[in-house]
Amino acid sequence: MVRMFLLMTSALASELKLATFDGAKETTASWADKNDPVMGGGSKSTFTQTATKTGFFKGAVVNVSFLHAPGFAKISGLASFADMTGYDSVAMMVKSSTPDYRGFRFAFSAPGIPQKSGGTFGHGANSYKASFKLSGNGWQLVEIPLTEFSYDWSEYTGRCDTKDPRFLFRKGAQHFCCDKSSGQPSKPDVCVDDKFLSKINQLLVWAEGVEGDFDLEIEWIGATKNKVNAAPVLV
Repeated sequence: MVRMFLLMTSALASELKLATFDGAKETTASWADKNDPVMGGGSKSTFTQTATKTGFFKGAVVNVSFLHAPGFAKISGLASFADMTGYDSVAMMVKSSTPDYRGFRFAFSAPGIPQKSGGTFGHGANSYKASFKLSGNGWQLVEIPLTEFSYDWSEYTGRCDTKDPRFLFRKGAQHFCCDKSSGQPSKPDVCVDDKFLSKINQLLVWAEGVEGDFDLEIEWIGATKNKVNAAPVLV
C-alpha cells in the first residue's frame, strides 16, 4: 500500500451571507432603526427595504445638547444568523452618496458577550463593534477584520480608543481595542472570542460620534475568509 498525503482545503466557502434583503428565508432578519434616546438627542434616520432588494439607511447625526457631543443613529437586525466560526472578517456589499462620512460602525451581538466598561446609557446590547470607511460612492465590498472588533467601545464615540468624559456619576472610563499593532490602548480580553461566532443574534449598523448627514445602501451583510486553512489527509 502506498500512503500519500494530500492537502485538503477548508470546507468553508470564502464568502458567507448572514443577512440579505431579497426575501431569502435563511438570510432574512427583522430590521428596525433607532436614534439617540438620551436627553437632547436629535439625530434622525430612516431604514427602508427597496424595490431592488437592498436596505437603505439614511439620516443625520447631530450634537446631543445635554452631552455637547454628537449622538447616534443605528439599524439593528434580529435573527438566528449563520455560524461565522472560521471566518476572518465581517463583510458588507454597500454603496453610499456620503462616502466621506467617518462615523460608520458595525457591531454584532450574541448571548454572553461581556459588558463594556462605563456602559450605563444602555444604547446597544453587549456587542463587538468596529469602525469602517468607504472608498467611493459606487458598490464596494467592505471587509472588517475580526481583530479590529472590541466589546469595550465608548457610548460617547462608538470607538475603542477613547476615554469617556467625567459626567455626573460616570468616572470617565478608558476603552480598549484588540489590535496591539495599531498603537491604540489595547488588551487581549476585549478581542472577539470565537465561541460567540456561532451564536450571533443581532447585527447593527451605526452612524455614531461624528456629526453630519449620511446614507448607506446595503445589498448584503456577511463574512469573508481570507486565510486558506489546509490540513494533510492520509490516503
